[in-house]
Amino acid sequence: MRSISTEGLQKPDNVSAGAVPMLQWLRIEDLLVDPAYQRPIVGQGQRNVMRIAKAFSWSCFSPVVVSPIEGGKFVIIDGQHRTIDRYRRTDIPNALADHAILSMYRRRVINVQRIPDVLEHWEQPAFEEFKERRNAWRLFNAATYALTGRIVDRPNTTPILHEIIDATCEQAH
Repeated sequence: MRSISTEGLQKPDNVSAGAVPMLQWLRIEDLLVDPAYQRPIVGQGQRNVMRIAKAFSWSCFSPVVVSPIEGGKFVIIDGQHRTIDRYRRTDIPNALADHAILSMYRRRVINVQRIPDVLEHWEQPAFEEFKERRNAWRLFNAATYALTGRIVDRPNTTPILHEIIDATCEQAH
């Protein structure tokens, strides 16, 4: 190890570095992914997210880099995998899941006929990766599984679902 030294470096006379960056907590539903910059989370990407989630430590966490866009939203420049990881590492007790599912109904993410579907996939997930832990990722999957083929009818459903899951994560902590 060595210390950092500026010896031999000349300080520039005039530097215009732009706005000072800030560190800020953002809600997951305020984050958007631009597919031109962020690849989908599939294959090795999913394995990487799982590896991060299983060994998560705040001391190893680096912030997600975002850029503000209109409507109070932020587009992810770097860190989509870490964003999804939050859902994977937040355990949700059954009572809180029940509350979230009712919130999905109240906010019209699901209708009354879909409540049993979400509950079924919360209790008995269709995919192995969701059977290990009762977490926000499992709840999100239960809702999206029950909504398969219906999101096209109401495209604003996904941001509302993220708001509900994000609020559930906050309540769990």
